[in-house]
Amino acid sequence: MNRRDNLALLPILAGLAATPAMAQRRGPHGGLLAGSAGHEVELVAETTNVRIYLIDHGRVAAPRAGDTARLAIQEGQANRTVNLAASGDAFVAALDTPIVAGARVVVSGRMPDGHTVQGRFVMP
Repeated sequence: MNRRDNLALLPILAGLAATPAMAQRRGPHGGLLAGSAGHEVELVAETTNVRIYLIDHGRVAAPRAGDTARLAIQEGQANRTVNLAASGDAFVAALDTPIVAGARVVVSGRMPDGHTVQGRFVMP
């Protein structure tokens, strides 16, 4: 391959690098899964209802007193932030409108001991 061929491939390779993975991992509740090292976040979005599960080494870790979490959603040029409330074994929120396909979503949380968790998603 010569230099000219390499230059022709650059835009294609750049586009692939910017494209989110086609098959995102799924969690035990059927939602999108993000994270590593045994600490993961599962995002379950059904119309305007959102549930966030914290997965600790394969087990759902229910929110404890003092845990906080929020959702940051970027849909094109529009951004919105939603505080999540602990409910049973998840954090939950009711949105005004559903999250659109292609939106970037960041879940961040803080535990009473100062430990933080984060998950980044691209909505299918």
